[in-house]
Amino acid sequence: MGTNSVGWSVIKEKHGKPLEFVDCGSRIFIRSVEDKSPTPKNRKRRESRLQRRQIQRRSRRKSRLRNYLILKGFLPDVLKNNPAPEEELNKLGDPYLIRKKALDEELTPYEFGRAILHLGTRRGFLSNRKTSFGDLGDDADALKILEKEDGDDQAKDKEEGKLKEEIRKLREKIHGHGARTLGEYLAGLERKRNRGSLHDRHTDRRMYREEFSEIWKKQSQCNPDLYKEEIREELEKIIFSQRPLKLKPDRVGRCSFEPNLFRTRQARLEFQRFRYWHDINNLWYRDPETGETEIRLSQEQKEIVAEALERKERITWAGIIKLLGLKKKTSFNLQKVEGKKKSLKGNGTACGIREILKDKWDSFDEAQQYLLVEDLISYTSKKGLKARLCSHWKFSEEEATRLAVLELEEDHANLSLKAIGSILPHLQQGKIYNPNAVEAAGYKVEQPKSGNLDTLPRPPWIPNPIVQKALYEIRRVVNAIIARYGKPSAIRIEMARDLEMNTKKYKQALDRQSKNTKANEKAEEQYDIIRDRNPSLELRRYISYQDKLKYRLWEESGGRCAYSGKSISMTKLFTHATEVDHILPYKRTLDNSYMNKVVCLSEENKKKGDRTPWEAFGETAKWDAITMISEEFPDPKRKRFLTKKLDGIDDFISNQLSDTRYISSETGKYLRSLGCDISFTKGGATSWLRHQWGLNSLLGGSEKKNREDHRHHAIDATVIALTNRSLYKKIVRLASKSDNDCISPEHGMEVPQQIPELRNALSERLESLIVSHSTNRKITGPFHEETAYGIRKGAGGKTGVVVRKMLKDMTSRDKENIVCPVVKGAVERYVWEQGGKIKDAMKKLAEKPLCHPKTGNEIRRARVWVSETLNPDSYWKHLAPWDKDKILRILPYGNNHHVEILRNRRTGKYDAKFVTAMEAARRARILKEPIVKTDHGDDWEYITYLCINDTISTEEIENKKFYRVQYFQPNEKVLALLPDNCATRNKSKRKLKTISVLMRDLKMQKESVDALGYLRPPRK
Repeated sequence: MGTNSVGWSVIKEKHGKPLEFVDCGSRIFIRSVEDKSPTPKNRKRRESRLQRRQIQRRSRRKSRLRNYLILKGFLPDVLKNNPAPEEELNKLGDPYLIRKKALDEELTPYEFGRAILHLGTRRGFLSNRKTSFGDLGDDADALKILEKEDGDDQAKDKEEGKLKEEIRKLREKIHGHGARTLGEYLAGLERKRNRGSLHDRHTDRRMYREEFSEIWKKQSQCNPDLYKEEIREELEKIIFSQRPLKLKPDRVGRCSFEPNLFRTRQARLEFQRFRYWHDINNLWYRDPETGETEIRLSQEQKEIVAEALERKERITWAGIIKLLGLKKKTSFNLQKVEGKKKSLKGNGTACGIREILKDKWDSFDEAQQYLLVEDLISYTSKKGLKARLCSHWKFSEEEATRLAVLELEEDHANLSLKAIGSILPHLQQGKIYNPNAVEAAGYKVEQPKSGNLDTLPRPPWIPNPIVQKALYEIRRVVNAIIARYGKPSAIRIEMARDLEMNTKKYKQALDRQSKNTKANEKAEEQYDIIRDRNPSLELRRYISYQDKLKYRLWEESGGRCAYSGKSISMTKLFTHATEVDHILPYKRTLDNSYMNKVVCLSEENKKKGDRTPWEAFGETAKWDAITMISEEFPDPKRKRFLTKKLDGIDDFISNQLSDTRYISSETGKYLRSLGCDISFTKGGATSWLRHQWGLNSLLGGSEKKNREDHRHHAIDATVIALTNRSLYKKIVRLASKSDNDCISPEHGMEVPQQIPELRNALSERLESLIVSHSTNRKITGPFHEETAYGIRKGAGGKTGVVVRKMLKDMTSRDKENIVCPVVKGAVERYVWEQGGKIKDAMKKLAEKPLCHPKTGNEIRRARVWVSETLNPDSYWKHLAPWDKDKILRILPYGNNHHVEILRNRRTGKYDAKFVTAMEAARRARILKEPIVKTDHGDDWEYITYLCINDTISTEEIENKKFYRVQYFQPNEKVLALLPDNCATRNKSKRKLKTISVLMRDLKMQKESVDALGYLRPPRK
């Protein structure tokens, strides 16, 4: 199994020995993620929908604010329900100057309304993570604590951290200019464009709140009768209120033992205690002197450790040794065997609250402690929580404020609160969680499901979309095999993993793991020291994985930036002044391995962008210095630094291999419902046997595996089917004796073919094998492109199509097609002055902007002719809401759903009607008609229709050949075809044929292929 393929093979066996090769095939399906990145296909659609919602909500908020100001007499009535109020608003004056004036002088009602409406247009950034925190009040201490909490959250999100750093710098600029508010600072800038542009600066919500308070304070002093308190409250509500983030109940899983209950929060005291008792009961140690292993803790020792974990967030292994009085070199199972835990986690919730309340927390009984934690978790408004803590719990203002912003664990456990409450008492008695404590609590331990079903049922739900799609395709293939050949006696699956490591390689892996663990521990220690010594850095409470990675990369580079060679101090390392960068861009290589990562200064990373080091600095004076720096890195990392050309993404990138492993694991569980004997082989064994049996040369004649032919999946599946347990054990035994990463014939092991004449039988089947491709007939994808085009009349009076393009992205052809003659002349003159090459000239726009000859304003973009004629069938028209006859813009249709092939009854000529996804959706959802239209009038006979990935056959030189439809070219009425077994998009193998040529000369027929690759009766 792969992320978009299933190879299958059927072998006849007797008493576990293969007798005969029966059949094989390849099934190729569409991945549920993007082709060039491992992101779900619905992510882009979801992000676009989020942007539309934000725009709509901003528009509604501005309308509410404008209408309320009109209602109270702060804006003229002419603005009400006006679709284009900008002209009327501009008559009221420059909003920046009005906002500055409002701090010292009395404004007219309309001036006040203009200033407030401008404030409400952009109200500044507010972290989504802090949205539910609400406002803790106007006191300085509360705001400082809230700012500290926001600063802690920066480490959670790289982009958000950068944003807050820019906001901090803007605050420094405001104070440096002596301005009291953001509006006063912006009003002091010389050019209006610089004041209004938000591309170079970011603001936060607090800046606007402060300015609103200052403006209201001054204006209410000047005219108390006009500026009433209820108006102030309503304006604040309209401008600054923001809906809290809500976690949908269906996003929280169900309890494993109480299916009707949801999983509980990890921050609860019950789970905190459940977790450390679970670890304690599974803990055993080894005596370094006697060598005795699996020494379990006594109940008394367990209670000592539990009591310590109740009062500490974590205890290291050295701390546990000291606590129990064990020998210094004592080792624990959770420490050495798993290699994951460097310490045991304690009750972090209780420790965090105790740090704030001191002895007051311990004076509460258990019921009061549970109720307090319940309040901290359940309140969504921190303002309401603070009031509750002050009124009900009688805490001081400082205690309530600190508790309101206390950082608790946000994840959910696997069990409900009821199940934890039932199991915890048995854990505290020393019983192991599974099965002792679980059974003692009255729950049944579920065994892996197996059965004796005749066919595969619907697969279980898997959160990974790649794996979920693969399971559905496996069901389709396996059930087709059962229908054709009967239920199998055994199923063999390949795992995408290496063969077992020998002692030497296993020791190397353990040493590498131990080294990484020590580096992470050292990073934690240094992080805590830096955080305690430099509170102004506002580092979050816990070190993140990214910070640990930074530290390891920082040590590897000798404490220097990988691109500039500048020294990076330990203090700067854990801030947003440094970043972890992919040497070769992740978007282009999908290489997220450690060897593709370095630590560098943020400013250097910004210069590099999504380019390789050579692309960014190869032709600059910095390249020699970067080459010298790269010599200190390991060879795999150094090779990435010196890479000058990226040839593309490898077929088996790391994340795809991980998905393949996941698919194999879930497939094994899923297929057990058939009651067959399920066994696994590994990729290393398959590769070696394929080479030993001479099967690589079946495709292409080379001794290397031909991945450009989809039929290689069928060959692999045949090898897997022949790899029974006895053969696999021999291969594993041989591999364990090898010091190399692979095994070869020189090891003296001869593996004869399991079936006589296997190569000939397989070769004969491959000649007639038709690769099965899944066809997506759903209405998916964008209905139109994102770029909006305009309609404009040209010099000859013809209606043409124009589009706005950035100057920096223009080509020579775009320059010649600029609509405005003045701008066109200015661009041509600018390019000529910069040497005559448009690419080189456009790179200099940032340093030397191009200004309009008449107005003097900077030119950043220009309208360019796309076509001097308008084809109305190629564009979707966006009409004005207030005038349905007015076209605001046009957008090219996004993709085509299918093509309908027709034949003229009178002339016999063929024609094609390409149906867009938008038209298909209109037929299905609005007109309630079939998506495929078969009635095209008396003159045209409907022949068939084709979608992307449909299989067709053609008659070429007395041979029937099979192709799949790769894409459409509607304007030329052309189909792009690839051979059905072609696994590459190589242009040399692609055929571009018109519909008429395919139907008339090549006798094209649409073929219906089942999951196994066999032809079914054709469907029109």
